[in-house]
Amino acid sequence: ANHMRVQSPLSRMWITTFIRAVINGGLQEERLTHCILDESSVLGHLEILDDAVGLSRGFGLRLQFYFQSLGQISDCFPKGGYQTLISNTSQVFLGVNDVGLPGGAGTADFVSARMGEHTIVVNSGGANTGGSTQWSRGGNQSSHGGGTSWGGNDNWQPNGRKLLFPAEVVALSPRTAI
Repeated sequence: ANHMRVQSPLSRMWITTFIRAVINGGLQEERLTHCILDESSVLGHLEILDDAVGLSRGFGLRLQFYFQSLGQISDCFPKGGYQTLISNTSQVFLGVNDVGLPGGAGTADFVSARMGEHTIVVNSGGANTGGSTQWSRGGNQSSHGGGTSWGGNDNWQPNGRKLLFPAEVVALSPRTAI
């Protein structure tokens, strides 16, 4: 770990050479090559990875990246290149605790948005009671009357709610994978 930054130029050369060798082998699906790039943010932006994300599948190359946050991805795939990575991959999130800075979206915001919404039913209701009684007398005759009224209501409305809000994503156990 203490030599990662110093040795990153060597790692960059090895990875570039490795990917070029696989691509130079031509289109193939019978011999798959699996490349795992852990702590790949140390490499910084590597143009061969930009190309490999989009077209390496046909050459039998499978890439697996591990990043600590969306910030690291955007550093390694600048100028919107991270969108290509995100749209061409499966993503697994564990132990998310990056909620971002004020005004900026963090990994938890991204995960929350990617999960989407679900429908919840909101119930509301109430009851009312009331009554009135009237009496009147006139002459030898007396008349009287009375009445009571009651009522109630029960309303429901479907509402959209995020499946998990960013604060709920952060609160998940680090062993829970999304």
